[in-house]
Amino acid sequence: MDPPSICRRRRELYDEILLGMITSLEKRPDFGDLRVCEYAPATDTEITSWEMEVGVLLPPCLKALLRTSNGLEMEWSILEANGTSQRLPVPLGHLHLHGLDAMHPLPGNSSPSHSLPLAIAGAKNHELGALPIHSNRVIPLDNCDGDGIVALVYVGNSSPQVWFSTRSGDWYFVAASFSAYTRLMAVHLGIPGWQYAFTPCGVSSSTGQWLERFAPLRRAMDAARESFCLGPAFNGNRTGTIATASFDLGTMSTIARKLCSSCTAAATST
Repeated sequence: MDPPSICRRRRELYDEILLGMITSLEKRPDFGDLRVCEYAPATDTEITSWEMEVGVLLPPCLKALLRTSNGLEMEWSILEANGTSQRLPVPLGHLHLHGLDAMHPLPGNSSPSHSLPLAIAGAKNHELGALPIHSNRVIPLDNCDGDGIVALVYVGNSSPQVWFSTRSGDWYFVAASFSAYTRLMAVHLGIPGWQYAFTPCGVSSSTGQWLERFAPLRRAMDAARESFCLGPAFNGNRTGTIATASFDLGTMSTIARKLCSSCTAAATST
């Protein structure tokens, strides 16, 4: 086990990366406990070797995380009444990022295909590129406990974006960068299934209820959605969540970027 000073530094890093999420949770009266798996840091040699083998450069903020902990595994629970005077811990949030050993490029038939135009960083009005582009590399970051795949998607020489693949294999844009994705992960507190908020089907009823209860920054995100006349982020059934007949991936890409901006602005003001 790492010395206490190392654990404290690691916790502080996680709290910084996650916009003070840990500190905020610990102030709640219904907070149960927090469990963080301790992983050895990746060395610069290991990171460089991985990049040379795979043929892509990792985002600087991801490298910084790997140098502290080769992977992220964090679970937190809440205290819920059990029908008596006691309150028992109930597992809820789960934040996970693969280490280098699990970041194997996905095979071609599992990655976004030429039929799915990828969002191009810096495109006019943040629209999706209209060209039939093949992704160079798709690097998984999280298997979402079997509920989908979060991945870094590399296209040409552009910086990698973060996309989410549903259980059915459909891919949806989530964030323009790894750092933007970690902000969204913090806003949603790692509540299982939150990534479905960026798909047409939306999150499940239970995920929606937990988000309403624990994720106050959702108000800013919902306001961004409403400005696009898309209705609520979830309606409880994963159906009809995006309330518009003209829904397209270009619009969702724009919304995802607005939500990242809302998260950053809200966090800065607190």
